[in-house]
Amino acid sequence: MRKRITIALGVILAALAGVIAWRIVVDREPAYQGKSLSYWLASVGRSDRRDADKAVIQIGANAIPVLLHMLQARDSTLKKTLMALADRQDLIDVNFRTAEGERSLAIQGFGILGEKAACAVPILVEMYVRSCDPAARECVEGALGSIGPAA
Repeated sequence: MRKRITIALGVILAALAGVIAWRIVVDREPAYQGKSLSYWLASVGRSDRRDADKAVIQIGANAIPVLLHMLQARDSTLKKTLMALADRQDLIDVNFRTAEGERSLAIQGFGILGEKAACAVPILVEMYVRSCDPAARECVEGALGSIGPAA
């Protein structure tokens, strides 16, 4: 019995160390005033829009790789299952951001950056051409339209 507990604790500690190492190694989103780009984009609708716009503009071109990544978001089968399970229970409030929500935030980010995101136009056009998914193409169109005349 004692051996099993020791093994279980070892596995838990190894998993915890792995998660901590992963969080350190993985590139983090650019931030402004200690808050991530995703935070600022999500706060556009629920707080002072000027603060969120200012934050995204300050992050500037550093936001483009993250926005491009967000624009390509997809919900895995596992994530869809977990979202469905979370919706069925009332004990814990779980806030999943769907792929559609991620793509919407990306379009919003491109809109805030406007012509400052013009350097992303060739990549966006390539994404549009390569995509077979009509929803993904529509999101890329939205991002290009948000950039404005520079696109």
